[in-house]
Amino acid sequence: MKLLALFSFLFLLLANQCGQKESNCLEEKITAFAQKYDRKQAVSIFTFESGGESYTVFDNGIAFDAQAYVLNSACDTVYIYGGMMLEPDASDPPFDMRDMNNRTQIWPE
Repeated sequence: MKLLALFSFLFLLLANQCGQKESNCLEEKITAFAQKYDRKQAVSIFTFESGGESYTVFDNGIAFDAQAYVLNSACDTVYIYGGMMLEPDASDPPFDMRDMNNRTQIWPE
């Protein structure tokens, strides 16, 4: 019984560390993006929910070659749209694009 409790504790500890690593990754990317761009430029970062997953969008603005990168909560780039591509990424996004209408802007504030 003690062994089961020990394994349960270790599992929870590792699961918690993985979640912290993912959120730290997004926080680092948000900080780097904010330092790279001036608030006067038409760039932004926003989040939205779709299908139970949280997504963060790094929108590089309205320039012809500016693309927006969509990252999931695991900090993986799951979709790219805009920029010099006339159409979004050829693959279907792993979320409903309409859910982006219910977004929360996190930078600039």
